[in-house]
Amino acid sequence: MAWEYEARHTIEALRSGIPSRAIGRHFSEALADLLSSINETLDRVVEAQKSEAAVISGKYGEGKTHLLNTVWELANRRN
Repeated sequence: MAWEYEARHTIEALRSGIPSRAIGRHFSEALADLLSSINETLDRVVEAQKSEAAVISGKYGEGKTHLLNTVWELANRRN
């Protein structure tokens, strides 16, 4: 039953066009190289216990919020 809820949530999030942290991980295959680099950075941050910063820029609809939601999920898994 839990997968039904997640499936419905995914469909509703896609239908509404509102970025969702819950579904970002399912649609990030095109970002493999970038996510690999981000994972390396997150590993470095965890090991050094020192934060780093980055700037993400792009035009409307290019996936900035999607990327940030995916990064949030990757970082959250490390806690």
